[in-house]
Amino acid sequence: MIGALIALLLSWIILYFVEHRSILVLGFWPNGRRRRLIGMGFLLTVVFMSVYYLAEAAGWRFSFRMNHGFSTSWFFTSLGTVLLSAFYEELLFRGALLYILIKRIGEKKAVLVSAIAFGMYHWITVGIHSLPQMLLLFFSMAWLGYALAQSFVVSGSILVPLALHFAFNIVGGDLFGDGAQLFVHGPGRHPSTVVVMALLAIHNFVYPLLVLWWLKRNKKKGLL
Repeated sequence: MIGALIALLLSWIILYFVEHRSILVLGFWPNGRRRRLIGMGFLLTVVFMSVYYLAEAAGWRFSFRMNHGFSTSWFFTSLGTVLLSAFYEELLFRGALLYILIKRIGEKKAVLVSAIAFGMYHWITVGIHSLPQMLLLFFSMAWLGYALAQSFVVSGSILVPLALHFAFNIVGGDLFGDGAQLFVHGPGRHPSTVVVMALLAIHNFVYPLLVLWWLKRNKKKGLL
């Protein structure tokens, strides 16, 4: 909570003194077009990632079952934590600094810098030390960061990448995945760490492609 508030305050200060603009330039106002994109992006992500985890379970011959220790209050507390975490990262990588970079060096270079920074950031947050795993994590998260940065560029709103990011983390962290609150792994053979990292690269590669296709499609339809 404190981290997100500090990031929000710093974003406001940076935009005010560097660009002489309000923080609202990041597109915080949810008008009709943005609400539609937020809803569509959120739903698209939840459906895709849910299908991915179910397909992964089928491939590894395990199933998901309801978590017997599930608690509604804990679940919603976790959702709040996930939302704040996603909001904090969006402010860092798709917020004021990306906006300023776009003005200074152009959209393409700015998106690339944002993506690289997002990939390197996950070296710290995940805390792995094997070089192959570090490279795999970097490229998969940088590619995801590229798609999220593009969603900010084409929509003009930080709320769109936030919705995508939030939904992405919800499915992996609260619905499915190893640390899920709602569904947990049933009996079956679990993949090794190397395979887990490979699966991470797969869904972090295919999902950004889906997002980029979705953005292009909506742009052609005049929704962006």
